[in-house]
Amino acid sequence: MPFCRPQGEIHYISENLGEIHMKQDTKCMTTCAGHSPVTVSIEDSDNLARRIKEEYHVHLLVDNLPCATRYEVSDTHEVIYENGYRLGWEENGRYFVNNHLDIILRYHQPSPNVYRVVGFEVQPQSIDSSRIKFGNSQECTVGDGGHQEVKRGENKILWTYTVTWEESAIPWASRWDTYLSMKDVQIHWFSILNSIIVIVCLSGFLSVIIIRTVRRDIAQYNKGEDLVGFYL
Repeated sequence: MPFCRPQGEIHYISENLGEIHMKQDTKCMTTCAGHSPVTVSIEDSDNLARRIKEEYHVHLLVDNLPCATRYEVSDTHEVIYENGYRLGWEENGRYFVNNHLDIILRYHQPSPNVYRVVGFEVQPQSIDSSRIKFGNSQECTVGDGGHQEVKRGENKILWTYTVTWEESAIPWASRWDTYLSMKDVQIHWFSILNSIIVIVCLSGFLSVIIIRTVRRDIAQYNKGEDLVGFYL
C-alpha cells in the first residue's frame, strides 16, 4: 500500500505506524510530514485499485486492541461492528480509496491517574485531496467536493486523520466483548466447532477399529490356548 516515507534515516519498528497520546484530541492532521500529497506511481496505483476490487481490509492496533468499523442496519437499526476497515470501494468501474480516518478511542478510568484503552473505532472516509486545505496552522479543513479516486496512471493522495477520546464505562476485562460478537467471529466459532465434531467422529471410528482388532487378536490367542490344552 503506497504511503509516505519517513523523514531522515529509516529505522525498522515492528508494527508501529505512529503514536497517539492519551486523552489528547487531534483535529484534521496529515499523516505524512508537510502538506504535500503522496505521489503514487502507476504500478502502485494499479495494485491499490486491484486490492480495492478484491475488498481488502486494513487492520490497525492501539494498545493491542484492533480497530473496528461501526455500521447501522437500515431496516432494524441494529448496530454491528466489522473488524478493521475497508480500503475503499468500487463504483461503476471506478475505484475510491479511504484516505481519511476518524479515529475514536474509548478509555476507562478505574482509579485516579489510571487510564485504560477499552475501545478502538474507525470511521473511514474518502476525501479528494483537492478538498483538503491548510491555514496558518498544521490543522486541515475539508471543503465540499468528491471522493479520492484511484485513476489509471499516477495519482496524488493526501492521507489525513482525526483523533477523538471518549470516556467509557466498559471495564478492561470486557473490552473484547465487541469483537467476540462480530459476525465474522461467529463464523470462525462455527468453523472451530465443525472441526471439533469431525475430530471426535474420526476418533470414534478409529477407537472402534482398534477395539475390534484387539478383540480379534485376543480371541485368536484364546483359541490357540484351547488347542494346546486339547493336545496335552
